[in-house]
Amino acid sequence: MLLQLYLFLISYFLLGFILMFFINRNKEKSYRRKNWLKTVIYFIILNGLYLVIWFSPNHFYLISAVILVLGTGEIIRNFILSKKVIVGIVALVVLLLSAIPFLEYGQLDQNHLLFCFFLVAVFDAFSQLTGQLIGKVKFLPVVSPNKTLEGVLGGLLSTLITSVFIRNLIEVSFIQAIILGLGISFFSLLGDLLASLCKRKFQIKDYSNLIPGHGGVLDRFDSLIAAGSFMAVIFH
Repeated sequence: MLLQLYLFLISYFLLGFILMFFINRNKEKSYRRKNWLKTVIYFIILNGLYLVIWFSPNHFYLISAVILVLGTGEIIRNFILSKKVIVGIVALVVLLLSAIPFLEYGQLDQNHLLFCFFLVAVFDAFSQLTGQLIGKVKFLPVVSPNKTLEGVLGGLLSTLITSVFIRNLIEVSFIQAIILGLGISFFSLLGDLLASLCKRKFQIKDYSNLIPGHGGVLDRFDSLIAAGSFMAVIFH
């Protein structure tokens, strides 16, 4: 099942690369370069994390801890640089409240780790791809200017289909898979929006430049922190 799921992940990426080709074909060179860099780095990150869960799932909690530590450092850094005291305190409180359930997510069994991780990746990727392809209606532009309603719906639909397709991984029913798909999609979106709201308040584009094409740890893992916390509450 794990090999099948990995091949499924690769198939999704191949589809993503094809869609990215159509998205980029009429764009400026700098835009194309940035989009391809972001896609390739995302591919490397997802493959790396997938292989960790596959071959050493008991150590994924260490990655969860590193994500939280680096994320906390990014908030403190931007808190100091921007001098936005209230924003910094609120951001730290929200992240710290997520810390315990996210660490518990990192200690779930291999199949539950992969189920959530896979669905978050699908929601993130297809929200962006659908938004870039057909997105027109802005979704909360004050919080996240580039996010569109079409993108959110595309990500949601892709996540629900995938959740049903891989539901045997964690032995849940069709209805339970739909509910989990909805929950993971909602918390992925919520994590993304909260991180974007903090960036608007900090008046920054990215939390850091640690990850090429993506920004900081919180720019890349905001959705996983929120959705993983949801998964831990349900299954831990």
